[in-house]
Amino acid sequence: PPPGKLASAVPFSLPDGAGTVTPIPAGEIVLKPDLKIVVEGKRVALPGPLAFLPGKGGTLTLDGKGYRGELRVTATQKSLQVIDVVGLDAYLLGVVPGEMPKEWPAAALQAQAVAARSYALASIVKNRPYDVYSDTRSQVYYGVAAESPSTTAAVKATRGQILTYGGKVVTAFYYSSSG
Repeated sequence: PPPGKLASAVPFSLPDGAGTVTPIPAGEIVLKPDLKIVVEGKRVALPGPLAFLPGKGGTLTLDGKGYRGELRVTATQKSLQVIDVVGLDAYLLGVVPGEMPKEWPAAALQAQAVAARSYALASIVKNRPYDVYSDTRSQVYYGVAAESPSTTAAVKATRGQILTYGGKVVTAFYYSSSG
């Protein structure tokens, strides 16, 4: 795959696999499988995994798509693996608007938030360095670009709410065209 372009409108930081934190100025850097980046005009090789952390009040973008949380980058053979490390509700901010129209009633959006939260917890991916897939194998995760005030309000209004049965989290199956 081609190199990725990681950017931020505000300065951000980069802890590497050795624990060294490199400050990164606002702007764009190119990520390649060799984990070498250009910082202030110098090409630097860093031990992986790399953990790009957003600066205060900012988000990170990868190839133009915005993400909350840390972007953890590892080299796997001749490609890169990038994982968005976010809390559950921050993840839902990018899921709920992809699963239900943001114009739907608040109660429907809240029900979707509870179902999506439950599904995520009940469907954690095993034996991988991540908990969920970003596509239909788990739930489609669109990141920051999809967020809207109505779906964000639904996630916040239902914080911590999940569906359970017999003391276990329910795998709350749903599909986008089910009404």
